[in-house]
Amino acid sequence: MPRVAVDTLLEPLFWSEPPEREDRQPTDPLGLDAMREELSDRLVPCLTGRTRSTEDFFWTLVFLRWGQKESTGEERERSFLKWERALKIWWIHRRKRNSFSGVKRARQQAQEQGAPSTRFRPLLKNQKTIGMLGAHLGPLRKLGFVESKQLALTEDGTMLSAGAGFTTVLKDQDWKGWNDAFRRPEQAFDEKFKRAIRTALKNSMPHLYDAIQTLHWPTNQAWGRAARFIGNELKPYARLAHEFCGWADEVRAVFDEIVKSAPNARPQDLPARLATPIPRDLLRWKPLRLVLNDWNPKAAPSMLAQLHLAVFRERGYENELWLRREEGKVRLYPGRATTRPPTEGSDCRWANAVNLMSGRA
Repeated sequence: MPRVAVDTLLEPLFWSEPPEREDRQPTDPLGLDAMREELSDRLVPCLTGRTRSTEDFFWTLVFLRWGQKESTGEERERSFLKWERALKIWWIHRRKRNSFSGVKRARQQAQEQGAPSTRFRPLLKNQKTIGMLGAHLGPLRKLGFVESKQLALTEDGTMLSAGAGFTTVLKDQDWKGWNDAFRRPEQAFDEKFKRAIRTALKNSMPHLYDAIQTLHWPTNQAWGRAARFIGNELKPYARLAHEFCGWADEVRAVFDEIVKSAPNARPQDLPARLATPIPRDLLRWKPLRLVLNDWNPKAAPSMLAQLHLAVFRERGYENELWLRREEGKVRLYPGRATTRPPTEGSDCRWANAVNLMSGRA
C-alpha cells in the first residue's frame, strides 16, 4: 500500500482499498456495498453509515480539542485514540452505554484486575476507520467544525466544544479520577450542542431536510416518497436508492447461498433487473451496468460470476475469486469467502439522517 498522509488514512475506506495486512480479505464480492456508499454520498453527504449519535459527535470534537496541543497529525491521532479508549472503558464502568464499536474489549479491560489502566491497548482491529474518528472526521469537516487538511478544529468547532474545557491526567487504578475527568466535559453535552449539530446538518443538506420533514420523519426507508420533495438534482439518486437498498441485499443473499451450496444445487432466482436508471456519474457502478445489459434472473450463477469477476479484477483480487465460471460450469471456492460484516447505513443512511436531523439520536 503506498504511503499517504495520515489524515487521508482516516477517511472512510471502501472494501476495495488495497489490504493493509496480508490477512485482510475483501468482504464485498459484488461491489454492491461500495455502490451503496457512493449513492449514499450523493444523498447524505454529511454523514456516514456509522454516524448515528449526536453524543459521538460531541466526544469526537472534545478529543480533537484535547489533542490540539500536539505538534503533528500523527501525535494528535494517537492522543484521540487514547481518549476514546478511556471514555469507552469509563462508559462500561459507569454502565452508561453498552453498545458501541469496541464494546467487547472495553468490557474486558474495564473488569480486569487493576483497572482502569492507562496503558493503551486497542479496542478495535482498525481503530482509525471503525472508531469515532473514522466515522465522524469526514462529517465534521463537511459541517465546518474540523479543518479540511489537518486534525484541528475550525473556529466554529473550537466554539462549539468550548464547554468541555481542557484535558486532565488519568491515573491507573483511579476510577474517581477518571470519573471526574469525563463528568466535567459531559455537562457540556447539552441541548445547545444538539441544536447546533441539527442546524449544521439542516444548513448543509437543506433539500434532504425539507423532504424528510415533509414526510414527518419516518424511520423506515422512504427514498421513493422523498424523491417527490427532494429537488430535481437529487431526485434520480433518491429513486435509485429506494429500489437498490432491498435489491442489493437480495442479490448478495443469492450469491452467498451459491458459494455455500453443493456444486449441483439449484440456486434461487435473482430479483428482476433494476428498473430505475443509474445516473452516469456513479462511477463505481460500471461493472453492474454491464451485467444488467444481459440480466437473466433464471441464470444466477452466470450473472453473479460475471459481476464478481469484473469487480475483483478491477480491484486486483482476480486470483481470490469465490466462484468462477469455466467451460459452462461454475467452480466454487467457499474457503476464500469471508463473513459479511454488518452493513451500516444499508438504507443509504436514511435512518441516520432522520434520527440526527430530527434530534432523536
